[in-house]
Amino acid sequence: MGSYPYLERFDVSDPVKIERSGWDATLVYAMGADVGVTSSGDTVIVVADWRGMGVYAPESDPAGDIEIWPARLDFGAVNAAPRDSVVIVRNNGAGSLSVSSINTPAGITTSLNSFTLGPGESRTVIVSANGADMVRSTIEYVSNDPDEPSTIQRVYKNNTTFPQMGSVAPDFRLLGTDMQQHSLSDFRGKVVYLEFGANW
Repeated sequence: MGSYPYLERFDVSDPVKIERSGWDATLVYAMGADVGVTSSGDTVIVVADWRGMGVYAPESDPAGDIEIWPARLDFGAVNAAPRDSVVIVRNNGAGSLSVSSINTPAGITTSLNSFTLGPGESRTVIVSANGADMVRSTIEYVSNDPDEPSTIQRVYKNNTTFPQMGSVAPDFRLLGTDMQQHSLSDFRGKVVYLEFGANW
């Protein structure tokens, strides 16, 4: 099934009990999805988006298959006390999954560095952020997953790129409905209403 921005996998072997089995690395921008059967009796998943239509044949992965949740960690402002976040590492494959190392940037640590998961098993990893330095990087999970031997999780700490609640908004310029360029700073001290949208 398509779910922005990745393909979501479901076990459809039992139509009465359809279960989500994880995420595929295939990028999709889905508008709709359906499960069908080909003339030869094979089950397929059809995903449609504005780029076209994709047909995928679901199959169980005979090896280990890693899934990291959440895909992104943002610790916000970290001062004197460290901040922790829970990460779930799951094996969606039919074989054993060995995580041989978890590589982190400076200022980020994990409660585990290596472990093994059986089929369908998951493990909780505590990720901690400390220090006043800024982090805008990734955590790398190295495993024996043949499709994703190096799985990346984005991580942010004390990141000034993302405005904090109550901070001054970064300045930018936009073309107004009067066809003139306007800067946000031109309206400092006034109430500004911004509406962002898309035409699908």
